[in-house]
Amino acid sequence: MVSLYPELDEGALVQVVQALRTGDTSKLAPARAAEVAETREAATFLDGVKVPVGEGVELDAALWLHNGEGPHPLIVMPSPWAKQGWSVYTVQAMRFARRGYHVLAYTTRGFGESGGEVEVAGEKDIADGIKALDHLISQAGGPGSAGRIGFLGDS
Repeated sequence: MVSLYPELDEGALVQVVQALRTGDTSKLAPARAAEVAETREAATFLDGVKVPVGEGVELDAALWLHNGEGPHPLIVMPSPWAKQGWSVYTVQAMRFARRGYHVLAYTTRGFGESGGEVEVAGEKDIADGIKALDHLISQAGGPGSAGRIGFLGDS
């Protein structure tokens, strides 16, 4: 059975992320396989990214860097408090990447593979978002490569 909402289906998310890594879309529904193939043509996908946020804490993240000429708009996506972490945004991030965005999705501190202690919208969460944005800007080629900037998330 194929989920219509892979962002809510952990097994489907794992398959999409694996296809982004390898290019093997054989386990995906045809429409999702086409999205992955288009995304891989438009952007470079990197997971296992670690964003240092200070005090020895790193956030687990993934990047989608659009391959075309810039500047590109940037989107930072802090994860909801869910065991899947950043991967809940895989489908949305692919869509943004195909449309010319650079995207960084990260797992909120204290969840999944991210270090640190959970904080509820406190100073460390705000600082983490700033560090994540700084990391995305550096990976995208520096401040001159950045267009508009947005944060997107849900809980």
